[in-house]
Amino acid sequence: MKHRTPEPNLLEEYLLERRRGIRRDFLSFLRDAGYSKVQSMRILVEELGVDLRQAKELVHKSLAWNDVSHRDEKFHETLIKVICLDK
Repeated sequence: MKHRTPEPNLLEEYLLERRRGIRRDFLSFLRDAGYSKVQSMRILVEELGVDLRQAKELVHKSLAWNDVSHRDEKFHETLIKVICLDK
């Protein structure tokens, strides 16, 4: 999947889509547009003022990213174990 850099009128593009009757949540909109999980979190924080911790939780637990959340959680657990073994 290619990763995009945020566009200045991203929210306007989403709202226009909603006015046209396309119903999907904002995170699904971002993923479908090619934004990664990290880019989605960044947009929530920088463009919408969401706290970073909350942005991480919103993205990780969202329906848009549900198909990879288990994989990412396992990766995180493994990473923590490896870091702890190195100490």
